[in-house]
Amino acid sequence: MPEEPTRQTSNAIAKLPADLSFEQAQAELEAIISQIESGEVGLEAAVGRYERGVALVRHCRAILEKSEQRFTDLTNEMQAATKSAKPA
Repeated sequence: MPEEPTRQTSNAIAKLPADLSFEQAQAELEAIISQIESGEVGLEAAVGRYERGVALVRHCRAILEKSEQRFTDLTNEMQAATKSAKPA
């Protein structure tokens, strides 16, 4: 029997734990996609899971953007250190 969402589920969708890793979010997103595509859940539950999926995608994008910025910063630091170490 398909699982139906509750009002509590809808309210909790956008709230993801701050310590949710990229890999955890990605795995949950893959599970949601599988559930929706297989028809395991009814329409209302599918909409709720889709909303959760959107929150997970945003979370993953934020992690990727932060990681990309860290790589950029580290690369810039390394290049600046290399330039300052060269004799004039």
